[in-house]
Amino acid sequence: MLLTSRAASLALTARSLDDRLLGGPGGTLGALMSDKEPSGAVLGFATHYTTHQRELIRFAWNGKHSADFLDENQEFRASIARIILSEPDSVPIVLVRDILLEDALWSREAWCAPHHFAGLLSILLQRGGREYLIDFAVAMNATFDTFSAAHEIALSPRSAHELLEDTELHLLVETDARRRSELQGARELFRKVIEGKATDGWVTVAPGTPVKNIRVLGRAPQPALVCDSARARIRALRDRLVRFFRRGVQ
Repeated sequence: MLLTSRAASLALTARSLDDRLLGGPGGTLGALMSDKEPSGAVLGFATHYTTHQRELIRFAWNGKHSADFLDENQEFRASIARIILSEPDSVPIVLVRDILLEDALWSREAWCAPHHFAGLLSILLQRGGREYLIDFAVAMNATFDTFSAAHEIALSPRSAHELLEDTELHLLVETDARRRSELQGARELFRKVIEGKATDGWVTVAPGTPVKNIRVLGRAPQPALVCDSARARIRALRDRLVRFFRRGVQ
């Protein structure tokens, strides 16, 4: 289920950015987000982006959650994502990758995934192909929300088949347990795309969707060996979903 953060939505301006990161109110990003020509400046940043500028789009978290959550670069990344989605061939592919990886970090603490996440994943594979397969797998598997967003990617069965073969080759030589798990997740997704079943079982719920009669329906039998941490994660996920739907009712 894809959820877009309500509590984390921000209206940032250049004046609110961290002076330490940008070198004061007149820093680089301050110029980009100035009132003079923000769209043109952001477009210029995106068009000429290099990995040396990644600090300007990093996940800059204040260490808090829910209503107190703050990422000072969230709106800037969102502006860049809109440019990428509207003009995918106009920006360096490394920018698409870096936005995705920073948004993946954001997702861990915001407890949701940006609406643009699936679109950027699609562009990364369409333009980057096998060269960015690992980055795709990392971003896709960062959280439950990024994993669910990945099932909305736009990818042809032919491309998915080619990427599936590349994934299998990676798995033959990869020894890192975490990386293998990420690649296995990507492999299963590519198989679903080939079968035309990538979105089966997934639904997108926009914030504010009217709901009623919210309740937890029964309890699935749990194996005796399920550890306490797993139960805690299940309860936390259940509570998150209930809170989200209740906010939609209010």
